[in-house]
Amino acid sequence: MDDKILVAGIAACAALLGSLIPQVFSFFKERAERSFARQKEQRDIQVLVYEELLLALQDTMNNGNSSFPAFQKAILKVSLHGDANTSKVSLEYFDTLVKRGHELKAEEHANYQTNILNAMKAQLSLPEVERFEIIRFGAQK
Repeated sequence: MDDKILVAGIAACAALLGSLIPQVFSFFKERAERSFARQKEQRDIQVLVYEELLLALQDTMNNGNSSFPAFQKAILKVSLHGDANTSKVSLEYFDTLVKRGHELKAEEHANYQTNILNAMKAQLSLPEVERFEIIRFGAQK
């Protein structure tokens, strides 16, 4: 009788273990998929806000102060959704523009813009550029 109980106990343990193993693997797989989906969603948002920042900067350079509020909003979006480095270099440029924008030389603008673009590219795992400059088109108002 004891042998029958032992065999039944072993069979029950084996059945329980056999049903638990797939559940454990399924749990970890789903957790990894959720994490990947969150990271992808965050990256997609970053692509959008980075693009918005560059376009708002171009618009500000082309149209002057009337476009500055859109640039300001783009900076705030990058501060919220962007990575730490891109947020930092974007805010440095914004702060410099506010405090002494008319004093900046073209080379200083280009350096800030290169740093911003390269920070974005680094976050998006894209190769950096050696030099980048947004060119003003049209008369500034």
